[in-house]
Amino acid sequence: RDPTATLIQHPTLVKVNAELLLTVARGDLSPRSRGLPDAHWAQVCQLLGMLGCAPAESLAEHVDAASKQALAGAMAAVLAKGAEHAQFRSTGKLGAMELEMLDSVTPWTKDDTFVSLLLGKSPSALGNVIGDLA
Repeated sequence: RDPTATLIQHPTLVKVNAELLLTVARGDLSPRSRGLPDAHWAQVCQLLGMLGCAPAESLAEHVDAASKQALAGAMAAVLAKGAEHAQFRSTGKLGAMELEMLDSVTPWTKDDTFVSLLLGKSPSALGNVIGDLA
């Protein structure tokens, strides 16, 4: 798929999916969403990573700052939740959703707005959460 074409056709795709993942990470799921397997959420993370593969100019033009903020927050929340999971604490291995989310960070780092969010000073900033995983 062409990430730029997808961003043009679906301008709210990043924000909607980021907000959905943030809800998942917080555990505030609707009854319908609770039944979805982890593989589904991993695919949502993978989609966000694919969209981040668009050229920097496309990300700047087609993804607004609020969507990038939502994405950075969702990434931080999903990874923080994964770091708190018993599996990670005992084995050091993240689950499928968390691994896909971690892989999705790199494509977005060519975007200056996203990088400023990555390096934010708040304790829940994405960069701090990634540092905690290391």
